[in-house]
Amino acid sequence: MVSDHPGIVVKEPIGALARLGPPALWSPLGDTARACAAYQDFFTLWKVARVPILRAAKPEFVRLQ
Repeated sequence: MVSDHPGIVVKEPIGALARLGPPALWSPLGDTARACAAYQDFFTLWKVARVPILRAAKPEFVRLQ
């Protein structure tokens, strides 16, 4: 799984996008701390990007806090 080995896709967008799967699963299960940490990782990687997936992830992250 790409999210288990993020170093293999350092400069590829799929490496950052793979980090959105786990928080989408952890949030409904009630593990909000883990989901927030994963979203924070994603936002750190793409802090200057202006892409739709980033804009879509931010409201979910805010909702979890």
